[in-house]
Amino acid sequence: MSLIFESSDGAWGQAVAVTCVECPDCAFTFDATHEDKDGGYSCPQCDQLALQAENDRLREALRRIEAGETVLGGNGIIRGDASVIAHKALAQFKEKP
Repeated sequence: MSLIFESSDGAWGQAVAVTCVECPDCAFTFDATHEDKDGGYSCPQCDQLALQAENDRLREALRRIEAGETVLGGNGIIRGDASVIAHKALAQFKEKP
C-alpha cells in the first residue's frame, strides 16, 4: 500500500510518498522501511501486546509467590513459602512506585 502525505499548510513544499505494510493479525499499518534484520516485518502493535501480556503474567506470578502460593513456571514449581532465592530474583521485576 502506498500513501502520499501532504502538509495542510504547505510548509514542506512537497509531497512525500510512503510505502506501508499492514499487519495480517491486527491491521496496524506502518512504514515499510521498518524491516527486521531478516527482511520481514514484526508488528510493533502486536509486539507491545505480547510484552504487556508477559509482564502481566510475571506480575501475577510474583504476587502469588509473595502470598506464599505454589506457582508452576516454565522452569518448574516455585513454592512461595520456601523459595527465597526465586522470590529475590523475581522481585527485580516488581514495579517500583
